[in-house]
Amino acid sequence: MHIIGTIFAVIGWILLGLLVLFLIVMIVPVRVRMELREGTFSVWVRLLGVFTVRILPPGESRLLQRLLKKKPEPAPPPASGPPPAAPPGTSAGPPEAGPSAPPQAGQGQETEKPKEEAAKAGEKKAKFSITFDFIMEVLSAAGVLMRRVFRALHFRKIALVLPIHKEDAAATALACGQTQAAVSAGVAALENFLDLRFDGVRILPDFTGDIKAGPYAYCELAARPGAMLLAALCALWRFLMLYRSDRKTNHTQKTEETK
Repeated sequence: MHIIGTIFAVIGWILLGLLVLFLIVMIVPVRVRMELREGTFSVWVRLLGVFTVRILPPGESRLLQRLLKKKPEPAPPPASGPPPAAPPGTSAGPPEAGPSAPPQAGQGQETEKPKEEAAKAGEKKAKFSITFDFIMEVLSAAGVLMRRVFRALHFRKIALVLPIHKEDAAATALACGQTQAAVSAGVAALENFLDLRFDGVRILPDFTGDIKAGPYAYCELAARPGAMLLAALCALWRFLMLYRSDRKTNHTQKTEETK
């Protein structure tokens, strides 16, 4: 009995440790750092606030390099030789069709059975028809899910540097003004859906063409896996309730029509 109690205690401690680890993974936010520098896009992922893994570019990560290692391609099959020649006295074309046999007596009945089965299958499919109201409710639920997902995403330390150079000073100034207006409008539109925090957005007019560096962008994304999972479960529950209510409505309508 003492050995059995010890085994159950060990199993309980293991399950408790796994539960604590799961809660930590769900609560501690996952942070993703993204950077665009000199035409190279780099991504780092920080897990549990301790482990940092570089995802892009994949060549600098040994783990991803092993996972993305190409497998050797199989050797092509040997080329087949020319088809054998036909024996003398025979033609290479397809065989001539002989006289068709008259239709049997039960052949017409056999062709009618698949038609009846297809009609029954069509009636079964019609029972699960989706109405326009159901589609609109599903789209509404998807919109609620996307809003919750967007609220769970937090963009921090956003930095953007755009050097602009045109053929002359007037064109450069005009392009800078247009770019500034487009960036401001885009940021204002995104702030209605996303949580954005900017460190700075700079539009650099390059009148002389001395700026050789390309555009630079940096951003940090933080998200809690628990919040994302909860939003997905809520959306799934709402979809199941909508599907259940739609089936009930269709069933009541069909029973009333039969009466």
